[in-house]
Amino acid sequence: LGITALFAGASGTGKTMAAEVLANELRLDLYRIDLSAVVSKYIGETERDLHRLLCAAEALDVMLLLDEDLARNFVATLVVILMIVMTISLIRTLGQASKGSINPSEVLLIMGFGMLGQLTTVLALSLFISIMATLSRMYSESEMVIWLVSGRSVASFVPVVLRFAWPVLLAIVVLALLAVPWSQQQMQDLRDR
Repeated sequence: LGITALFAGASGTGKTMAAEVLANELRLDLYRIDLSAVVSKYIGETERDLHRLLCAAEALDVMLLLDEDLARNFVATLVVILMIVMTISLIRTLGQASKGSINPSEVLLIMGFGMLGQLTTVLALSLFISIMATLSRMYSESEMVIWLVSGRSVASFVPVVLRFAWPVLLAIVVLALLAVPWSQQQMQDLRDR
C-alpha cells in the first residue's frame, strides 16, 4: 500500500501542510477527500467506500488526504447565516401577520418561499466566508509559509478550492435558474390571494 501516515493534533498544527509537503517531496498528486462524503450511516457502506477509495488511490499512485477543514468552515458558516436570515424573516413575517397584511396560517409558507429565494445568496456568502476563514487561518498559523516553502504557489490553492466549491456553485446555479423563480412566483400567488 505504500506509505501510510496518520497526522493527529489540534486544528492549525500543520497536519494538512505536512501532507502537502510530503506529497510535493514524493512528487505525488494530493487528493483531498471530504470525510463526510465517505462516511455512511449504513452498516458496511463506509468500509466499502473507503476500500474503493484506497484501491483507486493505489492504482493511480496518488496521495490521499482525508480532510474536513473547508467543509467544516462551510457548514458552520452556513448554519449561522441561515439562522440569522431565518430570524430576520420570522420577525418581518410575524410583524406583517400581526398587522393583518398576511394570513397568519401562511406564515410558514411565506418564510419557506422567502428562504428558498435567499438560499443562493446564503450559499455564496457561506462559501466565500469559509474560503476566507480557511486562508486566514492558514496565514495566521504559518501553514501558508510551509505551503510556499514547499514550492507551491498561492495559485496552486485554487484547484483545491474549486474541487471543494464546485458542488456548491452548481447548487447555486440550479437554485438561481429553477428554485428562485418558482419561489418568487409562489410568493406572488400568496400575495394575490
